[in-house]
Amino acid sequence: MSDSQTALSQWISTQCKLNRLFVHDLKNPISALSANLNYLETVPLENSEDVREALTDSVLAAGMLLKLAENFDLIALLESGETFPLTQVNLSDFVRTAVRRNKGLSDSAGIRLVIREPLPNVAQYWQNRYAELVIDNLIMSAVRHSSHGEQVIVGLNEVDGNARVTVLDQGPRIAEEHCAGLFTRESQVDAKKNPGCRYGRGLGLYAVGLAVEVLGASVEIGEEDGLTAFTFVCPLRSLT
Repeated sequence: MSDSQTALSQWISTQCKLNRLFVHDLKNPISALSANLNYLETVPLENSEDVREALTDSVLAAGMLLKLAENFDLIALLESGETFPLTQVNLSDFVRTAVRRNKGLSDSAGIRLVIREPLPNVAQYWQNRYAELVIDNLIMSAVRHSSHGEQVIVGLNEVDGNARVTVLDQGPRIAEEHCAGLFTRESQVDAKKNPGCRYGRGLGLYAVGLAVEVLGASVEIGEEDGLTAFTFVCPLRSLT
């Protein structure tokens, strides 16, 4: 078999595994929705703790399902090279809107989603749909790996001509050896083999990796004040 045939075979194999990863993650929220809604059909709709908990779980699962579908759609766009018009965005508004957009899901998971004030008044010029994909996935990844009652913090600053949007959580640390390839399709497939890998779940971080490449940005992984920190770093651009 030639080198090109081997490379193609490996790519197809990885693609198949990624598709199965999508199906696996899709089944989890669907199963939760089905189980909870079936339960609700068997009990009187009264003000009981069990009913409220089942409804909350269903809302969370439905939101996760929608996020998953959005990721799959945007991954297809990113892999096809699709671009969007550049728009000017106030990054303080960008952060506040992202927190509002994800607050319903974080509340359903019992996680407090908060903004680290103050937010500087910074303007940016970029493909906003892909930037929203990055911040939404970083926030929801932090929510997913936090425990009930904990908080996820979102902050913004400007350093050396770069906008830095940071998402902090109290979840488990990420092993250094997993950081380098964290946002590639291969790492998401391989991480399934390691049950101790915190971020070996789903398509979210793979979508982030594709989006930051298009945006000319990067994501730094580290710790800040004892918290796990993901920082979306993007060079500031203006209309002129």
